[in-house]
Amino acid sequence: MERDNLLIAINHVFKTIKEKTLIEDFSLSVNKGDFISIIGPSGCGKSSLIRLLARLDSPSKGEITYPKNINISCVFQDAALIPWLNVFENINLAIPCNATKTKISAKNKVEEILSLVKLSGFESYFPHELSGGMKMRVSIARALVSDPQLLLMDEPFSSLDEIVRNELQDDLWDYWSTKKVNIFFVTHSISEAVFLSQKILIFNRQTIEYKECQSVRTPLFRFNPNYLNEVSELSNRLRSYV
Repeated sequence: MERDNLLIAINHVFKTIKEKTLIEDFSLSVNKGDFISIIGPSGCGKSSLIRLLARLDSPSKGEITYPKNINISCVFQDAALIPWLNVFENINLAIPCNATKTKISAKNKVEEILSLVKLSGFESYFPHELSGGMKMRVSIARALVSDPQLLLMDEPFSSLDEIVRNELQDDLWDYWSTKKVNIFFVTHSISEAVFLSQKILIFNRQTIEYKECQSVRTPLFRFNPNYLNEVSELSNRLRSYV
C-alpha cells in the first residue's frame, strides 16, 4: 500500500470494558475511498470500533491515526432528530460553525443534500410527520451536509422494511461511488454487507477477519450469481463461528 493513499492506520488496538476484551490487538490500514462493512454476532465489538473511529471513546491500548483535521460524521440506528426542529433546521444545524454560513449558502447546501437523499419539498416537515425511512434519510442528510471524509454508520437501516432498505442501500452506493468518501458500515445483514462493500471485517468472539468483495455490480446486481455466491460463502463462514 502506498503511503500517499493511506487515510487511517489502526495500530495494535485493544478495547476492554469491565474486564471484558471486545477488541484485541487489531490492526488495519485503510485506503482513501474504502467502503468497509463490519459484520458479526452481537456483543463482539463492532459498535466499539465505530465509537473508537468516531473519537467518542479511546483505545485501552494501541492507537488510531488520521490526517490532521479529518471531518467525521456518524449515522446511528436511531435517526435521533430534534423533534421541535423541521427537516431543514435539523440538517442546517450540522453545517460546521467555522464554515462560511450565510443564510443563502446554507439554504443552497441543505437543498442540495435534500435532493441527494430524495427529500426535496419536505423542508418544513417535522420529525413526527415523517415515516421511518424518511427520518433515516434526514439523518443521513445531516451527516452528509458537512462533506465528511469519514462516514461511520452503525446499523442505520436495521429497523426499515426491505423495500425502503434496498432503496437506501442503492442511494448510499450511488453516493459513495460518486464521492469516494470513506465509509465504515455496521450491519447484521450479510447480503447488505456484500452488496455495499469493497471490503468486510468479520468479527467473531476471538478474532477479526478480513475479506475482499469480488462481485462487480450490474443493474440487476442483487440477482447476480457472483453476488449470491459471496453471500452464501460468508453465511457459511459466520455459521462456523457459532
